[in-house]
Amino acid sequence: MRSSSIVARIVTALIGLIVTPVAIGLVFFGGLIWLQRLGTFSQELPPGDLLTVRLLLQLLGLLLLAGVVVTGIWSSAGLIAAGVLSLVPIAAALFPAVLLEIYRAAPEAVRPAVDALTYGHALLLLVAMGAGGIALALARRAPAGSEGGLGVLGLILAPLLLALSAWLLPTGLASGQLEFLRTYRTEPQLLSILAVLAGVALLVAAVLLTRWSSWALILPAALLLLGTVPTMVPDMLRMLPRDLYPVVVPLLVTGGGVAMAVVFVVHAVVIAKVRRSAVPPASVAADPAAYPVAG
Repeated sequence: MRSSSIVARIVTALIGLIVTPVAIGLVFFGGLIWLQRLGTFSQELPPGDLLTVRLLLQLLGLLLLAGVVVTGIWSSAGLIAAGVLSLVPIAAALFPAVLLEIYRAAPEAVRPAVDALTYGHALLLLVAMGAGGIALALARRAPAGSEGGLGVLGLILAPLLLALSAWLLPTGLASGQLEFLRTYRTEPQLLSILAVLAGVALLVAAVLLTRWSSWALILPAALLLLGTVPTMVPDMLRMLPRDLYPVVVPLLVTGGGVAMAVVFVVHAVVIAKVRRSAVPPASVAADPAAYPVAG
């Protein structure tokens, strides 16, 4: 497959840098109404007009996220650019005082995107999208051919890696930046730092597996959607373990799980298409004249 054009790289990079934070902010802001409902454990639905507007905003955010991932068909630059943005939430997770400074400096108009730093929306989505961009770039430059055994291995390994990441990252966020916002303790939390770094590394590794196993993230996407269901039903929500409440429940309630599932599914479709396009037809591969003569 030919490399992306300069124009495609520039356009998709701008889309990744500008649209992705807006999309994450919309997903989080739209889901806040459910988080407020969770705070009261109310059985009653929010007012109809407000609920409709918030759901539409959240849907728009999901569509924008999907659109950014789709740009990977033309160039990996947009997703890699989004991945570069993940340095901000990673820094906030490692050094929680950074989060407070971001809150102080952020204009009111972008506050929803800043709020998304608190429960890990920005961290998870930006890291996953950046890793997806790298996987796409690798697939373009070094086609892996048919998936075979590696494809099956990816279907097994990716859910395991993501399960470990889903345990480490919330642990790190809860004991790090959320604890800081509650107590304002400025001492570095070594266990929190290690948990965040390990969780990010496992998330990146799981997404990179799609370079060899295009559909490795489909099962995790289905589990994320399934896991979101209990957070929308008060009776089921009360039955969830209390350990999930600091980070995991707010993340799922505000649409973070659905957003990750959308990114995973769209990425699977995109990288499958890119991998197919990157493999030369058998007739071309067998023709020595199709390749330049080394000189």
